[in-house]
Amino acid sequence: MSSRTAPFPISITRTSLAMLERTENGASILLVQFTDGGLAGSFRPLKSGDTVTLYLTGLGRKAQTFAEGSAPKVSSAAVETVQIQVQDVSAQVLYAGVQPQYPGMDQITVTIPKYTLDAGKSTASIVITSPATGQVVRYEMSAQ
Repeated sequence: MSSRTAPFPISITRTSLAMLERTENGASILLVQFTDGGLAGSFRPLKSGDTVTLYLTGLGRKAQTFAEGSAPKVSSAAVETVQIQVQDVSAQVLYAGVQPQYPGMDQITVTIPKYTLDAGKSTASIVITSPATGQVVRYEMSAQ
């Protein structure tokens, strides 16, 4: 006797951004790494001109494909574009694609634009958008 399950729909999108986060003082914050390997946070806030890397999954197709489950060892840019804004100012995305050391992980390397914070505010909004799908991811990050 065989049993069957009822069919169910599956949606496949070109991108589905899922950002890596870490915990600081009991709260989840976006994992942002400076070029020297240090992490951004309340003890080391983001500032204009910083070049940082964000880690994520779900950037979608890349210019080059790799064997499933193996570390790519080389960069390969995402086919779909991403846009990043900090305090509503467009940031320069230097690279969006494969993170070459870890299978399945992507990265976005970006230079933080010149922005201003409202008086008394200590966090900047970071908005990551995938224009192809309209997906928007928003974070608040310690800034100066």
